[in-house]
Amino acid sequence: MKTYVITLSRKFPKGHRKEGEKTFFKEKFRFGQQCQFCPPKYRNTNYPECDECLKHNAPIKLHTIRANYDLWKKRFEQVERGEACISVREWTDKPYHSPQVEIARITREHGIGLQKLTFRRVEQITARTLATGVPALLGYAPCFDARELASNDGLDFEDWRSWFVSYDHTKPMAIIHFTKFRY
Repeated sequence: MKTYVITLSRKFPKGHRKEGEKTFFKEKFRFGQQCQFCPPKYRNTNYPECDECLKHNAPIKLHTIRANYDLWKKRFEQVERGEACISVREWTDKPYHSPQVEIARITREHGIGLQKLTFRRVEQITARTLATGVPALLGYAPCFDARELASNDGLDFEDWRSWFVSYDHTKPMAIIHFTKFRY
């Protein structure tokens, strides 16, 4: 079986407003996989089927967002056929200069999936636009609610915006879901 790697950052990257601080993505990923507040009989239920997580305002990472949608689409076609899996990993120290540790190996049986994330051109940014959670990233706004995207990506809104400000928003991105949740 083919294995595709998704590496979660342990710390915020260079140039981010929280550069060098811990992201806690591993913990947020694990919490998104299994709610610790659910009664034992519901422990195998994927979020958001259980609303206890919401009551406790637990930080979760239900997905990751990556550039190169077309590449991830081809990979997920293999995952859906049962020919590949996703290895979720974390860098032990500096990205690309340290070993990785596997956090989980997930397959289609876990409910993983792919969605296309596109951005629309925003001609004029208003206070109302920012207040409704559709902020522009260098003149572009995501097709889904930006605040919800940020929260489900394991970040608060300003951290999420800072993370994606340098991406090319004219090209579609891949939302790689770790659970059955979809927009």
